[in-house]
Order: sequence, then C-alpha cells, then structure tokens
Amino acid sequence: MLNKLAKSGSLRRRVVKSDSLVASQARNYPGGKGDLKILATRKKSAQVIKKITNTMKLVASVRFKIAQQKAQETTSFFTATDKLFDFADIRTSSKEQPKILSILMTTDKGLCGPINSNLLRNMKKVPDVERMSIVLLGEKGSSGITNVGLGRNVELSFHYGGRGDPNIIEFGNVAEQVANLNYDICRIYYNKFVSAIEFAVTSIDLPAPSTLLEPKNQAKLNLYDVEEIPAEMFRDLHEFHILTALNYTYYQTAASEMASRQNSMDSATKNAGELIKKLRIRYNKIRQNVITTELIEITSGAQVIQGKKA
Repeated sequence: MLNKLAKSGSLRRRVVKSDSLVASQARNYPGGKGDLKILATRKKSAQVIKKITNTMKLVASVRFKIAQQKAQETTSFFTATDKLFDFADIRTSSKEQPKILSILMTTDKGLCGPINSNLLRNMKKVPDVERMSIVLLGEKGSSGITNVGLGRNVELSFHYGGRGDPNIIEFGNVAEQVANLNYDICRIYYNKFVSAIEFAVTSIDLPAPSTLLEPKNQAKLNLYDVEEIPAEMFRDLHEFHILTALNYTYYQTAASEMASRQNSMDSATKNAGELIKKLRIRYNKIRQNVITTELIEITSGAQVIQGKKA
C-alpha cells in the first residue's frame, strides 16, 4: 500500500503538508526577529532612495542654472521677431471660426512634478479643443495626451532624443513640417518660467500666412516695403516665427522642468529621511522587546532548572 502511494505521489503530498504543519507550529511571537529583518531591509531601501533623490536634486540644481541662463538668452531672440505682429496687431483672423493648430511643449523625462500634467489639463479645458489639431513636442506629451482623450487630434509628434538640447537647425526642421499643415492660427502652449518655485501655463498665438494675406492684415503690412512676392515672404516669415517661438518655449519649459525636478527631489529626499527615522525608532523598539523576551525566557528557564535540582 505504501509503495502504491509513493508511486502515485499522494504520499509525497501528505509529507509536504505535514512539514508545513510543523513549520507553522514553530514559535513566532509578535515583534520578533522576522520583523527586524523586514525593517532592516526597508530601512536600507529607504537609504538608497534617499541617496538617489539627493543626487538627482544636485544634478537638477546644476542644470537649472544652465537652463535659466539659456532661457534669458533666447528671450530677446524671440521677442525681436514677435514684436512685429504686436506692432501691426495682426495676430487674429477675420474668420468666424478660424482653424487653430495647438503645439504642446512638454518634456522628455518625468520626475519633475506636475509640469506636464498641468499643461495637459489646461489644454483639456480650452473651448472647442475637440476641433483643434495638435502637434506634440516631448515624450511625456505623447504618453499623456491619450489620458485626456485628445489622442485622435494629434497631427505630428516630435521627441528631442539625444543627450543635449536641440539646436536651431532641428527647430527649423520642425517649423518647416508644422508650416505645411492647414491652419489659420498656430498656438503654442508651454510652461513659462517665473521663479525657482513658480511656473505658469502660457500660450502664444502665431498667425499663419493665410491670416497675414487677409485684406485687413494686408493693409496693416503695407506700411513695410516688401521686395519679394508676399505669399512666399509671409511663409518664410511664418516659419522663422515658429522657429524662434519653439526655441524660446523650449528653454522656458526646460528651466521650469529643472526647477520643478529640483523641488520634487528635495521633497522626496526629506520624505525618505523622515521614513528612515521612523523605521529606526520602530526597529529599536522591536529589538528591545526581543532582547527583553529572550532575557525573561533565560531567567525563567534557569529558575526551573534550579527548582528541579532543589
């Protein structure tokens, strides 16, 4: 009978069940050495996280200074071109429902607070956003646009790639592809850098060549002498306008990103430090309970042995 059970495997299963039953009967008082191992592992993990977040904070602080300087340098490059449209007051279209192309300037990396989510939520609240075409810059925008239900509106998507920042030639290639789309107003949404602890979602309107050629806008532009054909000149001007705007909004977003990441990693480092402190206190309390329990068992056992000898 035993041989048949052994061959069928039922005896083996019964032996395993009996072993687990014996193991479950082993003494395991609350707050024992098992809890100490778990707390020690958690404390070690929290210490590693604290080191990582502190390192990321230091890296972000260095990059923040560089991004802030570049943001200041690119501002004058953009405003010099943008002042023309403010002076002539030709940013709007005469159409009742002009076709708007929205460009979202997001980041490629995360761990930078709510900088991307705020931009996407603000985009969701724009009136008639379902009728707009969208161009995305940055990987986080591509992954987050579907969460707000606007994935079908995306016409183009660009990722920065590489380790360094995009150069003016790369922004020019993006501007050329954007200018080939059909729209009346190009609107760029980005995070404008205000201070190390503040950034604001802002938009810039760039009129398309079709808008510049409208009669009311054409009359305002007649103040300037144009040697080339207006249609070709306005297209080149619009591409250059997009190029300077992308260059400007990119570094504004980069400065906001680094400031937000610096603040986020600083908060994460402080939270990890508080968690380590709590785990250390709990570890010491359990360790004291274990030592006290073991001392009680030793003294109780010694008293029993002495009583038997007596």
